[in-house]
Amino acid sequence: MGLVALSLGCSTLRLAPVRPSLFSAPPPALQEEVRPSERFRDTLVLPTPEQPSQAAANVYADALRLFESGDYRRAAALFSQLARSAETPDSLAAEALFYAGECIAAVGQLHDAQTYYERLLRRLAVAPSLRERTLLRLGHVLCAQGQSSQAEELFAQLRHEFPHSRYLPLANCAAVQQSAPER
Repeated sequence: MGLVALSLGCSTLRLAPVRPSLFSAPPPALQEEVRPSERFRDTLVLPTPEQPSQAAANVYADALRLFESGDYRRAAALFSQLARSAETPDSLAAEALFYAGECIAAVGQLHDAQTYYERLLRRLAVAPSLRERTLLRLGHVLCAQGQSSQAEELFAQLRHEFPHSRYLPLANCAAVQQSAPER
C-alpha cells in the first residue's frame, strides 16, 4: 500500500510515487513502507486510497463484455454489484452505476434507469466526462418517457456546463426518436 507522509505544523510534504495505471501492480517503491522522517515528531502517516482490487477490475471487465454482447440483464447485475460494494473505489463505482443505468434503459426499464442516472448526478465527485454522458442519457430517458420539458432542462445544463461537448448534436428528444428501432 502506498503511503503519504504529511507534516502537521511545518512545511514537509512527501508523497509516494503514483502507479502508472489503475490496474497495474504498484512499482517496487510503493511496496516498501514509506517512513516519516525522525526529525519531525508531529508527522502523520496516512494510507493512500487503495487501487481497485483485481477482483473488482475483473468483475468490471466481465460486466463490460456482457454489456457489449447485449446481455444487459446479467451486465446490469454485475455493474450494480460493483456500484454498491464498499470495496469498489469511487471512480469505478460511478462508472459502474452509469453502465447499470445503460443496461436497465436498454431493457426498457426507463424509470429505473432514470433513478440510476439521478443518483449518479447527485454524487459530488464525478469525473466531468461521466457527468457529461449522464446528463445526456438522463435527458434521453426523460424524452422516452414523454417528459420533454424536463429533458430540455438537462440538455440546456449540458450545453451550459460542456459548451464544446461532442454530444451536443444528440442533446435533444429528436435524437431519441431517430434512434428508436423500426417496428
